[in-house]
Amino acid sequence: MSTPNRNVSSQVGKDDQPGEPRRRNHQLLIIEDDPTFARIVGELASRQAFRPVIANRGDVGLAMARQLKPDAIVLDVRLPGLDGWGLLDQFKHDPATRPAPVVIVSGDDHRTRALRRGAFDCLRKPIGADVLEGSLARINAFLERSPKTLLLVDSDGVRRREVLDFIAGGRVDVTEASTGAEALEALLSRSFDCILSASLLPDGTARDLLGKMAKSGRLGGTPVLIRTRGDQAPALDPKGMPDVVFREVPSIEALLDAVTLFLHLDEMDLTASSRKLLEKVRKVNPELAGKRILIVDDDARNVFAVKSLLEAQRMNVLVAYSGKEGLATLAREPAVDLVLMDVMMPEMDGYEAIRAIRQHGPWVSLPVFAFTAKAMKGDRDRCLEAGASDYIAKPVDTTQLLSLLRVWLGP
Repeated sequence: MSTPNRNVSSQVGKDDQPGEPRRRNHQLLIIEDDPTFARIVGELASRQAFRPVIANRGDVGLAMARQLKPDAIVLDVRLPGLDGWGLLDQFKHDPATRPAPVVIVSGDDHRTRALRRGAFDCLRKPIGADVLEGSLARINAFLERSPKTLLLVDSDGVRRREVLDFIAGGRVDVTEASTGAEALEALLSRSFDCILSASLLPDGTARDLLGKMAKSGRLGGTPVLIRTRGDQAPALDPKGMPDVVFREVPSIEALLDAVTLFLHLDEMDLTASSRKLLEKVRKVNPELAGKRILIVDDDARNVFAVKSLLEAQRMNVLVAYSGKEGLATLAREPAVDLVLMDVMMPEMDGYEAIRAIRQHGPWVSLPVFAFTAKAMKGDRDRCLEAGASDYIAKPVDTTQLLSLLRVWLGP
């Protein structure tokens, strides 16, 4: 290996002085609408020196996270107020909450999906006390441990140096490898919080390396980032590796964004130039660029505002001003990725239009978001019963809308 265990941290924080233990009693935000389960998580967390606080709604949890900036979060995906997947997305796009490890709790098997979106862990209900305790213990150990560990695999020393420069200050211990064989040897000798590899290596491709790592049994849920800029290796197909947590990063901005996400780094520890790059990434969401959105709304002001927001994300926007016109547009433009539907319109209202969409075979699984003029009790349930995929109250919260679009249209 060219430079094993190279520590690129350029500064030591006041909580990380050599020989001094890091701060304990980390605050844990539990966002869970089941009071019994929330109480059990809180009791188990208290035994491990966490300070638990509980939110029983998604919107309440979002407000508490922004106010408290907890050290870690336990998040159910099915919540009143705001959906858990949307919350995870918002947490991971807000620099203030992004470093907090998030444990997703779900009644379905969403582990790979959750980990690929930046979650620290994913637990499937029903959950035994021993499983919960194990997950909380891993979070505690992660929070107590500094620096985080990265395996950097690239035969190009200049590109390796570029990565080291961009994460300087982030309290990251980097092990460098020039070949797949060296990387596999490193993984067999120790565990890593994240792996970053070039797509082409002297002894094979990133796909080859991933296969060997998975076969070794040492990969587990470790996120693997594949740097594709300038390489001609074939793209990796997530369907071909359903249990591997990986992401392709085509630019240095995307690379920095992914590394800080999966290592749960605090951006304030990075250099000013790296923070500027991350700000640039957040202004435009690459996963939304090129998607086709149909807005169905008779409110010209809302159409203008939403259309401007989406076009700033390089999305292609179609507009219809009634339910009937919306259905006609869908029939004429079948390659629509998502529909934003106002529910209060003359002639055919949004509820009726959504039901018509769901009765048409090719549109059965088409994502449809319902807009309502007021957030009235029962509106969300009524929208979902009509066939809407999700629901947004007017005036539209742009952060929430972009978050939901990433959840439904992202990888």
